[in-house]
Amino acid sequence: MVGKGVIGHDSTTNGVTNSFEFKLKDKDIKSLRLVPIKYIGEENKILDIYDIDKLPITFEINEYGKVIIEDIQINDSKIIYTYYTEGFVPYESGLVFFDENEKEIGFSCSSSENKNKKTGRITTTINLEGYGNDLNAISKIKKVSTYNNTKMRLLYDEAIEINLSN
Repeated sequence: MVGKGVIGHDSTTNGVTNSFEFKLKDKDIKSLRLVPIKYIGEENKILDIYDIDKLPITFEINEYGKVIIEDIQINDSKIIYTYYTEGFVPYESGLVFFDENEKEIGFSCSSSENKNKKTGRITTTINLEGYGNDLNAISKIKKVSTYNNTKMRLLYDEAIEINLSN
């Protein structure tokens, strides 16, 4: 699965819609296995903090997948980072930024993502302009982390197999 489509309430049918997009390397695939997810009460925690000058950075998000940050560019008005996932990561990876002493640097922003369907790379652009941010603090960003997602379990024993051959 390369991405989630629409998830949530559909006002036209007054029902709930889930849609998925799959990238198939093998066009002769004969079946599809859907594995349910169960969320448990564990709280997500910040992972190890890494220097942004030592890329790529790999974050083990959970026992099923990881996020690999390939590039981070920071200027006065934007933070742009590119990453990809390996394994199962159920959400897009938001980063947390720190100064050289590992003090978190918070800011207000808007963001957008661009997914390259051929390479699997996701580029996130964080727009800082117009939010009254302390640009001096943003210029001190030296380190990065993200949150884990250990409160998720894949229920392999409840998987559903779908036959795709006629």
